[in-house]
Amino acid sequence: MSEPLKPKHRPKTRVGKQFVLVRLLACGPLGETWVANDELRRRPVVLRFLPFGLSTPPRFRARIQQRFSLVKPLEHHSIRPVEQMIGDEKDGFFLVSPFFKGKNLAELLRVFAKKSIPFRDEQILKILWQTASAIDYAHKFHILHLGLKPNNILIGQNEQVCVTDFLIPSEIRETLQMSGQKTVLSFDDDRFIAPEQLLGQRLTVKTDQFALALLAYRLFYQQFPWSADNLLDWGNLLLHEPIPSEPLANTSFTTVRKNGGRDSEKLHETFMKGLAIPTFRRYHSCRQFVYQLKSCFSGLSEQLSEIVLPEDDIPDDAAYVSEILRHKKQNRDTERRQLAKEIDRMEKRSFFSLFSFIQAVNFALILFVLLMLYQRREQIRSFFFPNPQNREQPAVFSEKTASHQRSALNSPEELSKPSESSDVVNPQITPITPVTIPKPATGLPITSYSSGE
Repeated sequence: MSEPLKPKHRPKTRVGKQFVLVRLLACGPLGETWVANDELRRRPVVLRFLPFGLSTPPRFRARIQQRFSLVKPLEHHSIRPVEQMIGDEKDGFFLVSPFFKGKNLAELLRVFAKKSIPFRDEQILKILWQTASAIDYAHKFHILHLGLKPNNILIGQNEQVCVTDFLIPSEIRETLQMSGQKTVLSFDDDRFIAPEQLLGQRLTVKTDQFALALLAYRLFYQQFPWSADNLLDWGNLLLHEPIPSEPLANTSFTTVRKNGGRDSEKLHETFMKGLAIPTFRRYHSCRQFVYQLKSCFSGLSEQLSEIVLPEDDIPDDAAYVSEILRHKKQNRDTERRQLAKEIDRMEKRSFFSLFSFIQAVNFALILFVLLMLYQRREQIRSFFFPNPQNREQPAVFSEKTASHQRSALNSPEELSKPSESSDVVNPQITPITPVTIPKPATGLPITSYSSGE
């Protein structure tokens, strides 16, 4: 069994600009609830602090702010309004509601159980009728409670009822689950969850009607239809076991019920319809369910004259069937639109995926080409920009040029001209040395030229 949570705030602590904490009402996984004094307006108020995990991230706090904007316009004599949502990072964020003097229904059930005193039939029907009126009023604004239980029903003087915690606690619980935090609630709180909430199906106004019917069974018989020790066993019994025709005998209140003129068979049929697993088998509204409960008791018409079902809340069979068909058609149309949107989103996603793949392939090819060009940059440069100095010019001599060179070399001036450099010798030119021929016996001396060899 989990240990009780310790509150983070202390009495006589000032929060905000005008609130001073007085006493703690409740502390659990869904936050703390305090009675505080509003020094500006000089009145007592109730402050519901959000859990620490929701006060820090702005996106989680925005979800609660959105639900607060939906609940704030509710103005009904049996609904405790939520006036403000204020706070800061230091003190935490909290919801402000006016203080209602009374006790919650869970405390009264514990007191009556200790004394073995049951509620009177007229008391139960008055409490259920005011609760049903408040819930049906919220349904007109498309707001579901989704957390109806004895702790959320306050009883004041003359059985005056005040229903609290519309929509926001269920949103806090869902947001905590999204943030990864565990929300361990008591088994008594989880018992009032409808089958569609356990199965994760679509929630409607019939979800609140189921919780109200289970609450009525708890008040009339001072026990639940099934006996279980944990939520898993309770869910299996809820989904598979029918409602027993008679609860476990309890003489302390069974005698009172028999003397009160109760029609047991009709009452059992009423609970069978109110606690039906398929939502279309339940009652059209919460007030219609309570009105049907009233008809199960004789002799209470004068005492419960205020329990009168409005004409617009009593659908005939044909209208009721047509409404069910209309809702089914709307659900099918909604599912088709959601499916079409999902297909369109998948097609766009596949197109963008293919486009991104093509872009990646093109980028890889361009990168590969640039890399190859970089590796062969010297060859490309020499191909497009050749260097003239690196080219070998072949020596081309014509016959005329060769004869001129020979005549120049054989001239006496070139032969007598000294060489500019004695170290450099042209290997192609053979030096010519004069040769003196001995004087013959007769005639002039002859001088001829021959090679040095």
